[in-house]
Amino acid sequence: MPGFFSSTMAMSIFRIQGKAENLDQVLETAAFSAQPQNPGPDEKIVGFVGLGNALDTDFTFAPEQGQFLALSLRVDERKPSQATIKMRLAQALKQEEDSHAGKISRARKKELKEEITAQVKAQSEPVPTLADLVWDQKRGLLLIASTADPLVELACELLSRVFSVEITALPCCPALPKLFEAIYAGDQPMRLSLPEERRALLGSYDYLVTLTTPENAAEKATVTARGSQEPGLKALEEGLKIKRLGILAQLYEQTTRDEQEPDEECLFLLDDSLKVSQLKMPKLEDKRDHKDREDRFLINAEHAVAVAHVVLALASSEA
Repeated sequence: MPGFFSSTMAMSIFRIQGKAENLDQVLETAAFSAQPQNPGPDEKIVGFVGLGNALDTDFTFAPEQGQFLALSLRVDERKPSQATIKMRLAQALKQEEDSHAGKISRARKKELKEEITAQVKAQSEPVPTLADLVWDQKRGLLLIASTADPLVELACELLSRVFSVEITALPCCPALPKLFEAIYAGDQPMRLSLPEERRALLGSYDYLVTLTTPENAAEKATVTARGSQEPGLKALEEGLKIKRLGILAQLYEQTTRDEQEPDEECLFLLDDSLKVSQLKMPKLEDKRDHKDREDRFLINAEHAVAVAHVVLALASSEA
């Protein structure tokens, strides 16, 4: 479950309006340790723990880190073995057939499946899943270290409810396929203006690309390539659209010339739903200078925010 302390991570980006008020009271009720430890009707136990550590139920990593609120959502869910369900159901069906001259109704088959699934669920141990949540209260950004829709939706619902804040997903960007194509096939880097008097030059990262046929195409095809531009260019000529692109973003202050060394470089994949994956976190040249988790977190959080600004700027661009 890679997150903000990992060398690479995935990320979903949201706008968030409001402040993390009454944090102590929220954690008293929404902490994982405050939840009933038997899964409810949805087979889940859901609550907050310290960032990046499913066992940090006492928040030894302080949630308040400067302008950031840093927590992890822990979800323990019973996930029954489908192989076990299948085997037990086959045994039950054979017993029913033997008892009823080989006859068994469709309704009875359904009833048996539901009963056995419930039994296996009750006997299975909850499986934990973790998603890091970083809320930049100054910039109004929420970064969730996951691209799994059910987990991300659960995190947004809980944050919105316990802090009474409004969370907004990034809007659809109809121009994104053309922008992807311009980055991938363009002769010059794409230039973007960023907040805080910064700008970015975007280029293709190792020509890493995934292309698919349009949704209305009669025949479906997918092309994935890296290391060479030719396969992607050929797929574009054949009418495929870029679904996911590797991006190298070089960040500068507005007053810095392009030919100078960038202030920061960001490497990541971006898909057509504006979700980030394989975001590479900064490497520490001297780990002794940043040996505590708080320093490391702040470095990584600011890097993730820089990537979020690039994504937001790209999403608001026109082809």
